[in-house]
Amino acid sequence: MTPEFTDLGDGYHAVPFEAVTLNGIFLPQLLESSQVKASTDWAVIGPDLRALEGENDRPYRYPSLEAARADVATLKSILKREEDGSN
Repeated sequence: MTPEFTDLGDGYHAVPFEAVTLNGIFLPQLLESSQVKASTDWAVIGPDLRALEGENDRPYRYPSLEAARADVATLKSILKREEDGSN
């Protein structure tokens, strides 16, 4: 079975992609569906409790948990640089 909710740190969480609506809202009640349990793709929920979006303004689909972790690490790095005022 796919893990249901994976903490990626700093308020980011990976969840099965099929448990996120098209407008980026994570619905925990969907975790029990067989479609979600069979899902191998992931979405990342940010500190604002919305899924990170792709180019089409829909939740970004990660092919693996490792890809989600790597993207969050990159995003945190970018946000830290902006916060520090550097490029």
